Amino acid sequence: MATERTTALLKIGDLARRTGKSVRALHLYEEMGLLQPVARTAGGFRLFDEEALRRIRWIELLQETGMSLHQIGELLRSWWEQPHGPGAMEGLRSVFQAKLQEARDQARKYEALAAELDSSIRYLETCRSCSAAPAVETCTRCPVDHAMDREPMLVAGLHLKTPAPRAGELLQIEPEPDSGRGGGRS
Repeated sequence: MATERTTALLKIGDLARRTGKSVRALHLYEEMGLLQPVARTAGGFRLFDEEALRRIRWIELLQETGMSLHQIGELLRSWWEQPHGPGAMEGLRSVFQAKLQEARDQARKYEALAAELDSSIRYLETCRSCSAAPAVETCTRCPVDHAMDREPMLVAGLHLKTPAPRAGELLQIEPEPDSGRGGGRS
């Protein structure tokens, strides 16, 4: 005797709670063809199966790569428009390779930023016990050996010769004299 496996169907509110998405977001996914209910109740309520949870996680992952919902929709349409599996897989592979390169580039960028923050924190640690600088202005000519070849850029930017305006001060910029060229810049 064959047994029928039944899975609980989820109303859209239940699906929203399980995924952390708003009902409106799920409606948008449906409008864009990214998510489809498997059935409707007699009252017209959308019903989703467990696969909808996986589809929503898939959408989240693609968004984390920087893809917009419209781009995800195009990816999905492109996939289904391919007549053969290998062609569909090649298109997908190409998109994923580009996203992998972007992710690696971003990782290198964040690694460099983390290194700059780390060196700035190490530099600033030596300032905790400094008695040579009673005023902030003195820090721009700091005589203390910070045990570094150079001042980290995040700290060096504070020591630029042009101070930022103090709170409440506005910079006054004089308008350029009219050159008689009809008021436009060249």
